[in-house]
Amino acid sequence: MTIGANPAMWAQHLSGKRHLNNAEKLGPASTRAGPPNSNTWCNVCSTRFSGKRAANAHRRSEKHKRKVAVLEVGGRIKESQQSKNGVAVSHESGIIEIPFVDIQSLADQPLRTMDITISARSHHCRLIAVRFLSTGTSVGRQSSFYAGTTPPVRLHVDDNFKLPIVFEAGDLRGYFTDTIELSFDNTESGQEWKVSRTIRTTVGVAADYALLRPTAPYVRPPRRVITHVRQPLPGPVPSLRATIPYIKALPPYPLDDAFATLGSLDQRIANIRAMLPTVVNGSTYRDFWSALLFVEEHQMR
Repeated sequence: MTIGANPAMWAQHLSGKRHLNNAEKLGPASTRAGPPNSNTWCNVCSTRFSGKRAANAHRRSEKHKRKVAVLEVGGRIKESQQSKNGVAVSHESGIIEIPFVDIQSLADQPLRTMDITISARSHHCRLIAVRFLSTGTSVGRQSSFYAGTTPPVRLHVDDNFKLPIVFEAGDLRGYFTDTIELSFDNTESGQEWKVSRTIRTTVGVAADYALLRPTAPYVRPPRRVITHVRQPLPGPVPSLRATIPYIKALPPYPLDDAFATLGSLDQRIANIRAMLPTVVNGSTYRDFWSALLFVEEHQMR
């Protein structure tokens, strides 16, 4: 686990359930060590360096910056999925999974509904907007999901509010996913915030889905350690490519640079066209491509 050198993060890690379980197994010695040294440790890449100079060079690298950017985006997504300010939104995992939709049942039941339960600890909280990110102007397509209730809705302390999310496949088949963004406010404090959830479902043939569905959870295979060959197999050493007799360097094509460098642009173009044969056949094939290679080499210079 990556915890960095922040004392607050270190204290939070020590009080975590996972650490306490591991500490109970390993004994009191597991809590004696302090957090890693921030001068030689990269908490983003989980890498320790021999010195401060190497660590600083690593933090300036593009690979490290890309990981930082990915973590920042992931952190913003995770933060947007958390319930906050006294308003709790169901499906805390961030995923709303609508059960598989069999195409044979769409004729009798074209819509599927899943409720999002919202509870509040204050009468001043409201649900003021519901937005699906796929219907934004930057995407420009109509979502197959929509909300069954139109905000604003005032939330009550003793009564949980259920927001119905409706899925309508129409004539489409396949995998559907979207992100719903719930906007809340507090009329007393004037505070506004948002909570997001990802909605997904699949439409298809139930028999095919049963065959493709995994029978066991995915288990990541162990990482293989690369072992370098220390004792090569006995036998003759293969010859180098340079020793093959029929591989030879191409001879330079006898063209003067003056053809492509003297005169105006129109004159140079005319000179280059004059190099090319008017008819490409077996006898002029070599001259045609040699002239083109000459022009390309001249442009690179």
